[in-house]
Amino acid sequence: MNKFDYMRIRAYFEFVIFLFLAISCQHAYTYIIETDINKLAPDRKNGETIIQSNEKARKFFDEVTNNTVGKMIPHLKITDTLGNKKDLQDVLSGKTIIISSDLYCGFGEEGLLNDFPKAMKRIGAEKNHLRIICLIKKQQDDEENPKRLINTLKELNRYYTDIYIINELESRKINLFANPTRLYINKDKVVTHIALGISTIELLESELRENLN
Repeated sequence: MNKFDYMRIRAYFEFVIFLFLAISCQHAYTYIIETDINKLAPDRKNGETIIQSNEKARKFFDEVTNNTVGKMIPHLKITDTLGNKKDLQDVLSGKTIIISSDLYCGFGEEGLLNDFPKAMKRIGAEKNHLRIICLIKKQQDDEENPKRLINTLKELNRYYTDIYIINELESRKINLFANPTRLYINKDKVVTHIALGISTIELLESELRENLN
């Protein structure tokens, strides 16, 4: 092989590598962007009205959606119910729903223990090989009163096979502000939809069918 042939083959392979990298970059995703929850704080100095407060909340949750949907779940520290430390990204597999709440919001707890399981049963989720992760946001009160947390985890075991605990500061990195929050995640670990707050069983059923098609 002469020098000219060598250079030509090398140039060809360099072009193929460049093309591969260019195509790969088109499918690259950025991680979820943490939204600053301080933006929800009331403006007491200027006497914020209820209308202004509601508008601020709407803009905040729009920003949460923009910072979450279409973005990848990052590496976050979580713990299983036996105390084993895990990486949230590592426990994701296939199509997954994360439902998250702390245990000090009555609406959030009701969503975990009643509304969401009933909606899942209606759509026959167990037949669709769907991964459901229940992610509990651990509060300071849970450190001081672990018995309550332990008892609630036992109740949750009736409905979820995958239960993990996440520190509240870590949970903010994926915008789990509302109780409950639901993240719909595809096989590439990218969020396709975020749902915030309480919902009726009927609306949850509709939400599930729409986002699992």
